[in-house]
Amino acid sequence: MEAKKKKSKEVTKRDMSVHFTSKSQTWNTPKDFFNKLDAVWKFEIDTACLEESALCKKYFTPETDGLNSPWNKKVCWNNPPYNDIKSWVQKCYTEYTLGSTVVQLIPSRTDTKAFHEYAFEYATCICFIRGRLKFDNPSLPSWTNDDSHKKSPAPFPSCLVIFDDDLNDAKMKLLQSIGTVVKKV
Repeated sequence: MEAKKKKSKEVTKRDMSVHFTSKSQTWNTPKDFFNKLDAVWKFEIDTACLEESALCKKYFTPETDGLNSPWNKKVCWNNPPYNDIKSWVQKCYTEYTLGSTVVQLIPSRTDTKAFHEYAFEYATCICFIRGRLKFDNPSLPSWTNDDSHKKSPAPFPSCLVIFDDDLNDAKMKLLQSIGTVVKKV
């Protein structure tokens, strides 16, 4: 009986690991999802991307280091590497206090310290996305440049953490069409 319990715990732990780790940190924002948000926010800078996946004219790559560079009071898009969420949520909040507007796409891991200490505490709004997003990963063997490859849903729910003092009707209506919105009062 003890061996069965041990095996069950190992299987559960292994099966759940996909929700918390990834060998690759290159998961590109779905373009159709980004385009909807960009239509109302008019993003000026992609703060965490690779050159080939940049969604804005101005962007930071790992080499130009958006985590340690000023965002200069811009309207910012942030889909960070998920291996260091706390640092990125902290950076988004810091840039917000310096005058930037930030929309951040992260896993909806509401049990984490980063989520409670920064997202829940300081975000002006959080949108819990309905369903699972389908990210692109050019490092996978199935990747094709013509976009004909199969896209699979993320193994975790996602949310938008928003730092924006101008949550107008158009922004709120869009967010409500995407998921459940929790707004700071």
